[in-house]
Amino acid sequence: MTEVCRICGVAQELLTHYTSSTVTPTGYRFICMACDEDTADQSSKPCVHCRTRYPLDGFPPSFANPDGAADVCYACQAQLEARDERWCYGCGQVLAVVAFTNHKAGVPLPANVRCTVCVASLSQRTEKRCRTCGVVKPLEEYPRHNGSPDGHRHDCRVCLYGETVAVVLQTPRERPPGPRSFPFPSVPRFAPDPGPFAEVDWRGWAQALLAQPDATMILDTETTGVSFADAIVEIAAIDLTGRVLIDTLVDPQMPIPPQVIAKHGITDAMVNGQPTFAEVLGTLWPLLSSKVLLAYNVQFDVRMVQAALYRLGETTWTPVAHGCLQRAFTAYRARRPVAVPTIIGESLSAACAALGLTVQGTHRALDDCHAALALLQAMAK
Repeated sequence: MTEVCRICGVAQELLTHYTSSTVTPTGYRFICMACDEDTADQSSKPCVHCRTRYPLDGFPPSFANPDGAADVCYACQAQLEARDERWCYGCGQVLAVVAFTNHKAGVPLPANVRCTVCVASLSQRTEKRCRTCGVVKPLEEYPRHNGSPDGHRHDCRVCLYGETVAVVLQTPRERPPGPRSFPFPSVPRFAPDPGPFAEVDWRGWAQALLAQPDATMILDTETTGVSFADAIVEIAAIDLTGRVLIDTLVDPQMPIPPQVIAKHGITDAMVNGQPTFAEVLGTLWPLLSSKVLLAYNVQFDVRMVQAALYRLGETTWTPVAHGCLQRAFTAYRARRPVAVPTIIGESLSAACAALGLTVQGTHRALDDCHAALALLQAMAK
């Protein structure tokens, strides 16, 4: 496949004479490598419209090109805007501004804008060229990204995360037979009198889980915060016999706030040099794909695992089945004489203390897993 260079006007093979681009349907820039060559530091380049070479600061910023500069200079862009026209970075044509998808009256268009036809073409494609390795791959091999016209990032999973993570995330999951969720009726967050929720046989529920210890894991995470933007700093999981399935610190690749350090005691120095979430995924993924997930506050732990997976391009994971030990204990305790009203939301240490259990420590992942197991065993008696 050939393309005519917008500078020298010579038709040349795309694969051998053009550098890659993430915004054009062909996957290559409009300027051949020979015309794009300059000094060793690549401090200037030619404008594709006027064919004049300018320093890079003579172009609007654009993340679509490796040099961080758009292909049309400021001078040409100003002239086109004066005529209500813009250069399309998809097809390379000068078009009226009304031909662009994100055109709004009185609002200037961004530097790397594409026309409606090019956006539609990009959104319908099923494969594209990786910006890093230059190989054309199906879209399924790219992580999801809402800001891209085709809904995927410009770099494939292998280039972003390495071969191991790419293989793990693409391995089909085999869900075991059985129910997808436990029978947890919906109740208000504060429930001194849970009503029908307390009628569930929670003792029998706990006994049924303990009767199949290999089918369920208790998971706990420690994080940099509580939002979807925060990251995991420690993760642990055990089965219902107490056998450790995974227990590791995780490099969150972001600083840990001081108020969070004061809670779990995990510092930046402790996680520096530890494996990232992508590196522990090889051990964690088989557990997430096959085990029933039990946690004291399961909504929080599932959300943090989903956030970490989302950053690796995995957007479809949900537990095979899950149970919230906090809610189960709340209803279990409501059926027993208590001195204070039962409130959904009390801490794991408070729940253990209510049943006379002694825990080794809290707010460390493995310790919390063992404390949650002890609580489940006490509920089964």
